[in-house]
Amino acid sequence: VPPRLQRCRHAARARAAGVDLSAWAFNKAYVLDGPLGHFDEAIAALRDAELKDPLAPTLKWILIEMQLAAGRTAPALETAERLHQCQPRVPGSMAYEAYAFLAAGDLARTEQSLLELKAATSDDFWHVALIKFDICAATGKREDAQRLLDDLMSKIDAGVLVSPFIIAVGYAALGDSGQAVEWWKRAVE
Repeated sequence: VPPRLQRCRHAARARAAGVDLSAWAFNKAYVLDGPLGHFDEAIAALRDAELKDPLAPTLKWILIEMQLAAGRTAPALETAERLHQCQPRVPGSMAYEAYAFLAAGDLARTEQSLLELKAATSDDFWHVALIKFDICAATGKREDAQRLLDDLMSKIDAGVLVSPFIIAVGYAALGDSGQAVEWWKRAVE
């Protein structure tokens, strides 16, 4: 039996056994449905879980991610609005709100979420770099993306651990798909 099919069976058995719906929906979306491109299934499970557990921010994070991956910006923005109301405000929430706001073309709210995220964490928090690169790509600010990438490469040269995934996103923001793919390969390795 192929591993993916085994995971499907394990997910079905876990749900039938009564595992926590929020944890189940989150993991099913991240590990099974999302990677397979089954966004409708992921979204349906996450929305059902969100109805039963409306205060769980992590459900909204992955729901935004699945909605954006499915090209559903308006629902992702609605989810971000619900997420914005959740208390306490946590860094992951600020990051996923920023992704939804940027996808909707609301640069002002994206930057506000980024400022809030940086205040709660630091410039070194991985979502900060990803959002900065996404803003650069959306606004065509290649020089800013190059400066950010150069800064990250300098950190790597100095022995600081920087995720290859973030470097890949930087190259993608610059439009260098060859380097982006190479760094994504490093991230997987």
